Amino acid sequence: SGGAAAPREAASSSAGGPTPTLEGMVESIVSQLLSKDVLKGPMLEMRGSYETFLGAKGESLPAEELQRFRTQQECVIAICDMYERDAPMTEIMDKLHQMQDCGAPPQEVIDKLSSGDGDEGDDSGPLDPAELAKLERLQQQCPVQ
Repeated sequence: SGGAAAPREAASSSAGGPTPTLEGMVESIVSQLLSKDVLKGPMLEMRGSYETFLGAKGESLPAEELQRFRTQQECVIAICDMYERDAPMTEIMDKLHQMQDCGAPPQEVIDKLSSGDGDEGDDSGPLDPAELAKLERLQQQCPVQ
């Protein structure tokens, strides 16, 4: 009976190979890229850009598109609030996914971010929506969530 324990121990130690380390690294990278220090400034900038865009063009948009952009704006506002209260990263990711499900932001909002014309004083650089989408795809592929 004493010999039967050895194979179970060997099996459990082999199950802990390089995969958990890789998963931990991916999770760490995603957490760093979505951290308050990196993403809060661009999200605040995006919040202002949505206000400006919807204030100027909201009434001229088709109803379905307007609703989609308003939902995106609500997500951005919620994400900014989450950063303010240091919400768990899983909450922030859920809201980012909800925003992504609404499709691409208005081109005017993207252009404003790409130009770096924000007034938040953040020197981390503009938010690149393509990079954010790439990051979200990586997070979705991560088995540790």
